[in-house]
Amino acid sequence: NNLIDLSDHYNASLFHYSNWHASHENHDLRFLPEKYEGPIEFDLRGIIQLNSGLYDDGKTANEFGHIKDNYKNYPNSVKSIKINSTAQKAHLLVSSIYGHNKSEKGKIAINVVFNYADGSKSEMAIKAQEDIFDIWSAGDAVNVPDEIVGFLGENNLGNKRFLTKPVWENPHPDKTISHIDLNSGLIKMAPFIVAITLE
Repeated sequence: NNLIDLSDHYNASLFHYSNWHASHENHDLRFLPEKYEGPIEFDLRGIIQLNSGLYDDGKTANEFGHIKDNYKNYPNSVKSIKINSTAQKAHLLVSSIYGHNKSEKGKIAINVVFNYADGSKSEMAIKAQEDIFDIWSAGDAVNVPDEIVGFLGENNLGNKRFLTKPVWENPHPDKTISHIDLNSGLIKMAPFIVAITLE
């Protein structure tokens, strides 16, 4: 029950590049359900991909060739992910595409809004090059505390991939969380969310 069902919100495939952002098996996450090992269980079935902000060429990730070639158009926000539960913490398994730009360090890549049933809310800022990195940036894992390394290992073709699992500490654990909103920070990084697990 703690593994949040995101299936109503998936907009990209975990298992095949043609329903995500690229044109080769090396660019998907089909390896993840088999190879993921961690103290936190995640429901690994799909991807919620968000758009980026503008890059130096004036384009967002949606206008990049591999995304356009796959007829994808990713949103700036995905809202109203149903929770209807209390929780002490929330663990998010995340990474990004087109996110190598080090000048974005410390900027908000994803703003996660936890909406309580009483109408109040709590926000979590997932920051670029601190809490979230490019999926290809396995070398950056040395700068990340072990407890937020989500996956660091090889894909099915032997190339290293890196996801993080930032944790939200609920300031109001007795309140019911009605739903979660995911908002891209609209920086030079296109973040994605694979799974959310409550604790």
